[in-house]
Amino acid sequence: MAMLRASHLPKAIGIIHCRSHQTDSSVISRGNNRADRAARAAALRGPDLPHPPQGVHTLQPTSSQPPPNMRQILSYLHQLFHPNSKALSLFVKAHLKPTSEDLNFLKTITASCKTCQMSNPNSKYRNSPFPTHQARGSLPGTDWQLDFTHMPTVRRVKYLLVLVDTFSGWVEAFPTTNKKAQTVSNILLREIIPRFGIPASLQSDNGPEFTSQISQTLSKALNIPWHFHIPYHPQSSGKVERTNRSLKTVLVKMSQELHLDWVKLLPLALFRLRALPKQPLFISPFELMYGRPALTPGLSPKPSPLPDRLLTPLLHHLRSLLWEFADHSLPRPCATPCTSPINIGDQVLLSPPDQSPSPLSPKWKGPFKVILVTPTAAKLEGLPHWIHLSHLKPFTSPPETHPSYTVSTTGPCSLRFQRTLKSSTLPPISEE
Repeated sequence: MAMLRASHLPKAIGIIHCRSHQTDSSVISRGNNRADRAARAAALRGPDLPHPPQGVHTLQPTSSQPPPNMRQILSYLHQLFHPNSKALSLFVKAHLKPTSEDLNFLKTITASCKTCQMSNPNSKYRNSPFPTHQARGSLPGTDWQLDFTHMPTVRRVKYLLVLVDTFSGWVEAFPTTNKKAQTVSNILLREIIPRFGIPASLQSDNGPEFTSQISQTLSKALNIPWHFHIPYHPQSSGKVERTNRSLKTVLVKMSQELHLDWVKLLPLALFRLRALPKQPLFISPFELMYGRPALTPGLSPKPSPLPDRLLTPLLHHLRSLLWEFADHSLPRPCATPCTSPINIGDQVLLSPPDQSPSPLSPKWKGPFKVILVTPTAAKLEGLPHWIHLSHLKPFTSPPETHPSYTVSTTGPCSLRFQRTLKSSTLPPISEE
């Protein structure tokens, strides 16, 4: 039979490249179109399943009993794919009949796999809960955190050296054209030390501008301990990193309103950060630094606070109560069906997940109209792809305005109609 089938095979086969989906009547086009139709028919045809006597169509016979070499199969599957134990257990449950002992064995081999332990980003080790994990000065100007942040280039200036007093939260920022150790030393000698005195300590990351010989020679000459944070752990520089974010947010808002570059707006932005109160004391860095609030014309002076000897025990007691009840205030899982926080027709803003905007450019685009929603994503009008809800936030439309008219007499036989805009949603302003 093999010789008979071989005798009907073609003696030679030629493979050529031809254009697909052609409408001419050439031999090549007709043959290619015939091959396309045959391939389409084969793809649309379902698989030929066996018909057991019970009438159940299965791809392969199944057994209600687990195979005897189940643990060998589990080890082989884990070595083949290296998935987590939950995903592999779901896969095994769908095709085999593992017992509870087999599932425990699966967790064991997953937890002991060297490849998985060296590759998975998660870890069971967690830092112990401390009231604070950052060093803090005991008086204003005694301890500073330093950091360079990148900014849009304005007249060769493209860096910003930010310093934060860890006791009061007072912020100092200096635009620079480079991020060298000589620049850091000059700012410390000409700006920080003459105004605030020699600090008791300095904190920074392990950048070369801070670890270089110039910076360290200055710190040793002035007897200033310079503490370096753990590499690749920005939480250690949390105060200055959070200040960088707040400062850039203020500059973005001010640049949109005043249409000036960030170098000119920097003094006003610094004053805003210094004058506003902060938690947990609800006292501004300005007041902690100078002993009084920032002067604001038109506002009544703030009454003198209670002495620190009366407030300090209360603050310690309140902080201990907060830590005690923090674990009990966590939200519990909700048993209600999952619903989307947005509805069809809502206006939302989009943070593009595939773009990295400039540090001072707006982070959101839009608004866009929602045309389809799921519990985790939304389809926006004018965009071809679905957007995850984590990249969206609601957009509040401005109040609608409707024209109204006022009538006044300008003569014995003439009237004057003057058009005004009246908001339909804002309440009327009453004059006392």
